[in-house]
Amino acid sequence: MSKYIFITSNCELPEADLTNEKIITVNEAKSLGIRPPNWCSWEELGEDIEISYCENEDDSGNLLIHREYGWDEELSCCKDNKYTYMVRCSCDKKRAKQLLDYIKNNHTTGDLYICSIWAGDNVKIMPKEILIDDLNIDYIMRIMDNFNFCLKIKNNF
Repeated sequence: MSKYIFITSNCELPEADLTNEKIITVNEAKSLGIRPPNWCSWEELGEDIEISYCENEDDSGNLLIHREYGWDEELSCCKDNKYTYMVRCSCDKKRAKQLLDYIKNNHTTGDLYICSIWAGDNVKIMPKEILIDDLNIDYIMRIMDNFNFCLKIKNNF
């Protein structure tokens, strides 16, 4: 079982990728002077194998939000919403700020839910309602630090 964070909405939201991740081949990595991982050599992987690479290692934990399907049962508290997005990032204040900024910049109409679930629990979650103006980094950290917790974010009007 694993913990997942989702955003659901009746409005389509943009996907976001702040990881600066690039997919390159081992051959390209060698020509860029990138060292192999400590568990193998480049030769063991083969020149055409693709790897994930970030120039700044810290960027690999940055916010990544993408459209997701098939979680209706797990997200029963907000199953009526048409769009579901998976949130992936490290759980720290820097990434909480990235997620807060994303929500504040992209929540324009209707209600938006942000839920943290423990996959397989099938626990009925009762969302806590808050206004978008009241959403802050502490709420986002609660989502990141807990599971089976959901916020229903409402517009102020």
